[in-house]
Amino acid sequence: MNVTDFAARTLLAMAVTILTGISAPAQDGQPTLVLNSIGHTAYIRDVLFADDQTVISTSYDGTVREWDVTQGRLAHIYRGELGDQNFGEVHGAALTPDGRFLLTGGWFHPDENGTHPIRIYDRTTKQLVHVVQGHRGPVRALAVSPDGRFVATGDYHGLVYLWSLQPDGSLSQINGFQGHNERVTRIAFAQVGPPRLVSIGYDKLIRFWSYDGGQFQFLSTGELPGMDNVWWVAPHPSKPLFAIGGNMNPGSIKPTVVAPGTTGGSVPSPSLGRVGFFTADGQQLTDTIDLHEGVGTIAFSGDGLRLAIGTGYPASTSSAYIYSWPSMQRLQHYRKHERTIVAIAVSPDGRRVASIDAGNQQVHVWDANSAQPLTILGSLAKSIWSTAFSADGKKLLWGSHLHRPNEGVPDHELNTRGKLEWSFDLETLTLRSAAPAVGDQEAFNPNNINFGAQPTPSTEIESTEHDPFEGQRGMLQHGGRQLTITRDAQGRETVTALPGGRPFTTGRERDKINGMTFLPSEDGRGGLPIFVVGSHTCQIYDGLTGQPGIEFRGHRDQVNAVAPSPSHPYALTGGADKTLRLWNVRTGEHLLSLFVEGDDWVTWAPTGHYASSPRGERLIGWQINKGPNQLPDFFDGTQFHETLYRPDVIRAILGQGNVTAAITAGGGQQVTVQKVLPPVVELLSPTDLNVRPADGKLQISVQAQSRQEDNPLVSLTLYMNGRPFEGRNSRRRITTTGTDPVTETWDIDVPPGENAFTVRAATNSSHTDSPVVNVVYQVDVQTDRKLFVLSIGITEYADATIDRLYYAHSDAEQLSSTLAEYGRPVFREVVTRPLTNAQANKSAILDGLKWLRDEMTDNDIGVVLYSGHGAVDDSFGGFFFLPSDVDDEKIADRGISADLFKRALAEIPGRLVVMLDACHAGAVSAGGIMPSQELNEDMIHSLTNEQPGIDVICSTDGQSVSEESHELAHGYFSHVVLEGLKGQANDRRFDTIVTNLELESYINNSLTQLTGGRQVPQSGSSNVSKAIPLTQDRKEE
Repeated sequence: MNVTDFAARTLLAMAVTILTGISAPAQDGQPTLVLNSIGHTAYIRDVLFADDQTVISTSYDGTVREWDVTQGRLAHIYRGELGDQNFGEVHGAALTPDGRFLLTGGWFHPDENGTHPIRIYDRTTKQLVHVVQGHRGPVRALAVSPDGRFVATGDYHGLVYLWSLQPDGSLSQINGFQGHNERVTRIAFAQVGPPRLVSIGYDKLIRFWSYDGGQFQFLSTGELPGMDNVWWVAPHPSKPLFAIGGNMNPGSIKPTVVAPGTTGGSVPSPSLGRVGFFTADGQQLTDTIDLHEGVGTIAFSGDGLRLAIGTGYPASTSSAYIYSWPSMQRLQHYRKHERTIVAIAVSPDGRRVASIDAGNQQVHVWDANSAQPLTILGSLAKSIWSTAFSADGKKLLWGSHLHRPNEGVPDHELNTRGKLEWSFDLETLTLRSAAPAVGDQEAFNPNNINFGAQPTPSTEIESTEHDPFEGQRGMLQHGGRQLTITRDAQGRETVTALPGGRPFTTGRERDKINGMTFLPSEDGRGGLPIFVVGSHTCQIYDGLTGQPGIEFRGHRDQVNAVAPSPSHPYALTGGADKTLRLWNVRTGEHLLSLFVEGDDWVTWAPTGHYASSPRGERLIGWQINKGPNQLPDFFDGTQFHETLYRPDVIRAILGQGNVTAAITAGGGQQVTVQKVLPPVVELLSPTDLNVRPADGKLQISVQAQSRQEDNPLVSLTLYMNGRPFEGRNSRRRITTTGTDPVTETWDIDVPPGENAFTVRAATNSSHTDSPVVNVVYQVDVQTDRKLFVLSIGITEYADATIDRLYYAHSDAEQLSSTLAEYGRPVFREVVTRPLTNAQANKSAILDGLKWLRDEMTDNDIGVVLYSGHGAVDDSFGGFFFLPSDVDDEKIADRGISADLFKRALAEIPGRLVVMLDACHAGAVSAGGIMPSQELNEDMIHSLTNEQPGIDVICSTDGQSVSEESHELAHGYFSHVVLEGLKGQANDRRFDTIVTNLELESYINNSLTQLTGGRQVPQSGSSNVSKAIPLTQDRKEE
């Protein structure tokens, strides 16, 4: 590592930057950048069914999510006050018997010993209606009595409270006791019989309580024999008893000592998990369910005849079971989980089970009678288990697969937790599979040890009383030094740097070290800095003295892996919050974060500047706290596209090592997000979001205002199905200044069918969309919808210095003919205008765009194809499409700029599908003008964000080039498009119509496969959920 005086600088920072407390929350009114994935992005703590179709989950990511299990989609997100580190984590939840009020508890104060309220939401209005104070520690456990009159809660300090529940959902405290010596983890009311409840905690005790007549009294204490922990309690729905589950620590299992000279016979395997049964007064029944995995969670079915059990202790096991009750026979075994199952619930009708996978923070919903999966609710993003840099330090590498301990870690993978699967290039901002990216450059990561929970060969079980899980658990070697971790019988972990290092611990309760690395210094002077990450740690320590140094804050869940850069004073961490974080280890500065969900990604600096794939900017957002008693404001990341989308700033971070310097290098200025917040827009009419006008008349009226004096409103635009209604006539320019409110009204003749209307309020810096008004009018009337096709294909250019293509003209002609033939059953009329070769001059192309503007209506669909060359002319600062009459020395005069192209599309009414095939190999052979490597992402971003209702499909992702095939007599991209439109893209599950979404998916999958990965398409769609019909699949049934 080329780092001058690295050790001295780091140790100086250690001396002045010892951060041990929890930092304050984001100040009210100050924006906080948060992930905005469909699914949870941190540990899921609880799950429950609100009814047979609705699941609710709570998470450390600060959200409560409501899911529609029949549709397999997210229905609503409940948010609350959020801050740094733990502040905002949601732990437990409970519902009132009528399902109206949702009670949540968690880490709702920046200080663990502060006042942590209970948040109560009204599910009918989705509003936060009560915030109840009382606990002085995070609230982990909540339960509501079966008659809906009482609520019980438990916190981190062992306190158990009983509350009276009022009809309006508010709570009145009755009494509280020091029920446990450590955290209370679960509370449950007996569902029948005398008024009883039970609490369990980290102290392994089971406490039984009476609340007869509202008098809260302690009754007795129990234990789960043979188990080191109790994790869950489930009340029986029709009997006064509880099921309680727990596990034995693997380290508590003593190896069997076999006498010399004997074989020992058959030795039964120990039970790591157990479910015991207790009466409501605390008497233990004799029957138990014993398992070879630790029990983490349990739930009875509504009829009380079945018991669902989730396991996962140790973490290398992860099964869910259904047992009969009271016969306790295993009925079903669900095997789809990857990691520990931390919560489980059964639907009221007993048909479905919801279980939580702690590895990827997903909710599995499966059939209780067959153990077959029904749907998985959550994000495609995965927890990060391994990190590394490429040898040149320019690529971030990581893996999301955790090697189970018995699988081993191959030496050649050079990573502690599993294989490297993905790479992200910090210079080109490109996401790739890691295998080809690392092929010629070995990954750099000195962490060659698996920090798994199993013993190393030197600590195999022997015939001794020695605990096999004590002793050395992992080791790192670098520069003649080695790191060791030892673990005592109580689970405390100690790190020692050899030679000469003083043993030290992280000092955090129940901290589990997941990874560590030396931070190599240039000259080795002045100390021995090492970077340690774990369940509660992300910090540098002095390996010689054990003193803590710079603490790195940002991850919202445990950190699983760390790697040092080979070329810069940087470290890369990855964690269970599914993010990668890049840190400057000299200064402690957080440089950037990266979040990947499927093929979409977003990377951002702490200032809010970001770069992303076309759909990726929706994966982040900004939350503004409004105090503990109000719902926070939340803004989708797309609303800041005009100001904060800055790929140039993100690219500069690698070389600058400082965000402020990167902003300067990018030619920008520091942006205070608070000064560019999106405007407020209120829908005045109609008051109902679902409208059926009998006469087809509709009036939409809104009031909007800017939030900042120096960032006034500039326009209000009415959209139908994501496109400007009646084209340019939908936009109202605003001339008021400051924060004065503006009211605008549109009187609309609604087209037949089902349509969605919204109004966008815009400033020069950001925008906000009003609530969507869904309008249904004359749905049975045959519409006059037309399909318009403008297909442009240029094989030969008048300028001989521009390389000719072979099939672009044919691709354009066949797209027109294919849509004309296969689109005829879908549309009243298909109108095409192919422009090829000499016909595709600048004037004709612009006339074609005007033709679409003049002929299309709001109800029509338009398809635009450009197949030809494109180029960037740096002297004029932008990308240009090259018409057939272009002069390579006069690109700015004879080319069609991307800005002009976008402005022309903006004036076209109706929904549009735009296909761009402009990054062909060998675009321009002379004149110094090169093919664009930046067209695709920038074009998709601007079209889909600035012009909703446009779907864009590009033939490449900007890092590959578009190829043609003599065998196919087409460009590869056009070949796949044509095959998809002829029916290959239709999945035939619901109908025979090929939609834009099906075509996009087919292209993404097929083109990469057809070209062996040489050509990777890229696409983006606006935030309009309604699919666009294009053709009808005419394949035989």
